Amino acid sequence: MITTCGILLIDPVRKILVCHPTRHHPNQWDIVKGQIDPEEEMIDAMVREFKEETNINLLTICSEIIDYSEQWNVEFVYEHKKKKLHGFVGIMPMTCDVAHFKCESMVTEFKDLPPFPEVDAFAWIDISDYRLLHKSQQVFLRHVYDNTDYLKNCSWEAKEKDYIYG
Repeated sequence: MITTCGILLIDPVRKILVCHPTRHHPNQWDIVKGQIDPEEEMIDAMVREFKEETNINLLTICSEIIDYSEQWNVEFVYEHKKKKLHGFVGIMPMTCDVAHFKCESMVTEFKDLPPFPEVDAFAWIDISDYRLLHKSQQVFLRHVYDNTDYLKNCSWEAKEKDYIYG
């Protein structure tokens, strides 16, 4: 099973950072995440992936990074059972404008297409928009919501929207 490392980045008003994978449905968003390289530590993989997908050094914008999967002894398996998510939670002391984020990591595996960025957009969303996320990431977000104070005073009640992953 492939391990991905991702971060649920929470800003001071308790919004979470999501990114849109290029060439995916407009309503499919993800937390920033990516595969761990051989011999790489989980935290290092997550920091590297964040840098590759946002061109921002995560360690400069977070006041705290929690290895949530290790702390709670839980990983979040994708529905197709080929991948699992090792989750981190990042706490930001101030909001960062998504205009500063720019994906530098290029997808090159399609021979009939020129290289394109892995991610083409970023947004801060309320947790009530959780259905925009992949199912395994929804489970991660719900676990954080149910078991910590990081998302205290947030509403889990979903808004009426055109979701594809709800």
